[in-house]
Amino acid sequence: MKGKGKKILLTGLTVALLNTPFLMNDGMVWAKEQPKHTHPEKVKNELTTQQAIKLASDFAKASAYVQRGGDYKAGEYKTFSYKGKTYRYLASSIDTKKELVNYLAKTLTRKAAEQFLKDNGIIEYKGKMAQVEADGGSLLQWEKATAKYIKSTKNTEYYQLTVPVGDTGVTETYMAEYQYVQKVGWRLSNEPSFEQSSLTAEGVLDLAKKFAQASSYVQAGGSYRPGEYQTFTYGGKTYRYLSSSIDTRNELLNYLKHSLTHTAAEQFIKSRGIIEYNGRLAQIEADGGSLLQWDKATAKLVKSEDSKQIYQLIVPVGNTTEKQTFIVELQFVKEVGWRISKEPALETNNALTDSLAVELATKFAQASSYVQAGGTYRPGEYQTFTYQGKTYRYLSSSIDTKSELLAFLKNSLTQAAAESFIQSRGIIEYNGRLAQVEADGGSLLRWDKATAQLTKNENNTLTYLLTIPVGDTTEKQNYLVEYQYVQNIGWRISKEPYWNLDIPGNINPAFNFVTLLLKNTETTKQLFINPNDFNVEEFKKGIKKIEYVNFTEIGRKNSQVEYIVKVKFELESSYKGTLENGENNLYFLIQPVGYMDFKIAEIGRVELY
Repeated sequence: MKGKGKKILLTGLTVALLNTPFLMNDGMVWAKEQPKHTHPEKVKNELTTQQAIKLASDFAKASAYVQRGGDYKAGEYKTFSYKGKTYRYLASSIDTKKELVNYLAKTLTRKAAEQFLKDNGIIEYKGKMAQVEADGGSLLQWEKATAKYIKSTKNTEYYQLTVPVGDTGVTETYMAEYQYVQKVGWRLSNEPSFEQSSLTAEGVLDLAKKFAQASSYVQAGGSYRPGEYQTFTYGGKTYRYLSSSIDTRNELLNYLKHSLTHTAAEQFIKSRGIIEYNGRLAQIEADGGSLLQWDKATAKLVKSEDSKQIYQLIVPVGNTTEKQTFIVELQFVKEVGWRISKEPALETNNALTDSLAVELATKFAQASSYVQAGGTYRPGEYQTFTYQGKTYRYLSSSIDTKSELLAFLKNSLTQAAAESFIQSRGIIEYNGRLAQVEADGGSLLRWDKATAQLTKNENNTLTYLLTIPVGDTTEKQNYLVEYQYVQNIGWRISKEPYWNLDIPGNINPAFNFVTLLLKNTETTKQLFINPNDFNVEEFKKGIKKIEYVNFTEIGRKNSQVEYIVKVKFELESSYKGTLENGENNLYFLIQPVGYMDFKIAEIGRVELY
């Protein structure tokens, strides 16, 4: 009974303690047995997760404020040279050490504030605080962070902060230390530091995905606000300024360095042809897209040495079963974490497959029809105008600028092929918008049901023969399609699909014309696209004998091929035509009309010199 009573008494004390937290202090045995942060909001001087987030967010704002020099009043901004570098004085509100430390001490301990000055190279010069000219920016949304309590040591609390990176859906993890300052409250005792965890396959994939998003974002110029998009001509080319969030070198580098090392970020800017013009960054008008699904990739460690690791990434292509293999190098950056030190590079064993060739051709055919129809017009959006005696229509709003149309076309075409497509379709820019002559196109070709066969591989170009069903018939048509690999994007069509004009001799209508002319008039007539355009009976009058000598291909157009056929004729004395006894050269223009079906478009006698 004694033990039982003691148990009841102990339980009662526990309940009492849990409901009276003000009794808990370091001198009570029971307090040591309570899990920390059971009810943090009820404990005196307890740091809550909300306070931890707010302090980190306020510090991030203060850090950005100081790094840009503060808010300068008119005429206040002044610079000077010191030890070979250009410094600027801080704004008057923080240009003394006392003012600056007091400002930082709103979020940092005094010791941490002093360290901040050292870490950021802030010096005192002629009684005023100054720093090297440099601005910083960050996409980290500290105010939207989440906090997780980790541990306590003496009067220091440790929290893990997970911070969103812009609107990318990606987060970064930081460790933050807090100390309680008497009569002041909680302060950061160190700047939040990036968690230096070991690199995992998941971490590699996260960085690769983040880089792919950043690459697409920069290639699109960023996100332009209304009226912000501006272009200019430089070196004979049209450039556009990047959007305001990334239009300075510092801003762009800071953005890229969420996934790249500093050196890789510098190389990225150089490789993309980004220049500084009138104090802002700009690039040639060009947008990119990719079928690579980085969020569904897998990663495998290939090599590891100290602070460098190499991974093999296998990335799905679109909604196909195709995959492409990349090699990516990563390095650990002190106080930052793992970053990509070399952009993902396609492994040499990546080959264009038959199914991907068909998919790209299908995508292009759909894009071509979409553009020829003007796009998809919203209510009231369709507008026409007269230009040089022709009626034009503006393209729909989704593709009515060159950058939008190029971005759309480059889902299946290379940059050069997309530019050529726009030119070949007679698309013009009028009053700042793209327009075309009113004309709609359609086709019965079922590109998605095509079969593909590789026919040529030379000069970094793969040529495929695509055999395409026509509607619901048994008819088929042959096209040749050329593909090239675009770095960091994937395979693209480098030349619009064109008729296969490699005509076997036994079905070449030019050859068959010679062999059938004197044998079967009706069959000879059927060799022509329009049988009534050429009078076979009249042509053969007075010809006693015809003998084939040879034929030579002399040229090709997009859907036609030209031949010179050397033929020996024996003519009757009554012959009144243009032929001569002996050898004659006949010109043939041949055009495909179906699957392995070719007809004569033109015929005539020519003199060769």
